Amino acid sequence: MTDRDGVGEVAATRFIVPPQNLLLPGFYGGTIILLKITFDPAKRDRTLSERGLDFADAIEIFAGRTIDIPDERFDYGETRIISVGHLRGRMVIVVWTPAGDARRIISMRKANDREQTRFGQRLCEEQFGEG
Repeated sequence: MTDRDGVGEVAATRFIVPPQNLLLPGFYGGTIILLKITFDPAKRDRTLSERGLDFADAIEIFAGRTIDIPDERFDYGETRIISVGHLRGRMVIVVWTPAGDARRIISMRKANDREQTRFGQRLCEEQFGEG
């Protein structure tokens, strides 16, 4: 569980449901993901207050399907990744950077209409293996 200081480990399980035409119908595979999420506690509190999103919930986004895009708009002096995914049925955008064996959350917000149009179909196709 993530603690109030902004560091914690959370285990998440992603179950993969096979297509109907596989040789083993009814077989379910799974992957256990162990991620460490870190963040600035003040920024977490501000985002929770202003946007209703908690950085600690980012594990739920990373446990599902995401579209990951390197953020090369500026020279940040570090690698930054923009991840698009779903949190409780809502498309969200998470910006993060690798920090050793952790992912340090920089920002998190709900996707706007343009982003939902741009990424929605692609996320659906990747999630259900279509396309």
